Amino acid sequence: MTMLLAERLRDLATQTHLLETKVSSLGWMAGAGPRTRKSKPGRVSSIGHRTTIGSHSKRRLNARVKSAVEKHWPF
Repeated sequence: MTMLLAERLRDLATQTHLLETKVSSLGWMAGAGPRTRKSKPGRVSSIGHRTTIGSHSKRRLNARVKSAVEKHWPF
């Protein structure tokens, strides 16, 4: 029984790490500033700068991630 719990904890730790990596990547893609052009978020504009999304979109993204985490790992 203890071995099964230890194995399950290792699996959860791995899944948590992968989720943290994905969330970190999403945060990087979201950027820190407001949208610089009217093109879609994350696309490279014609002048070569990566566009970013505003804080409202970040809040929606964070809410979606939180919802997904709570759905898969209810505490």
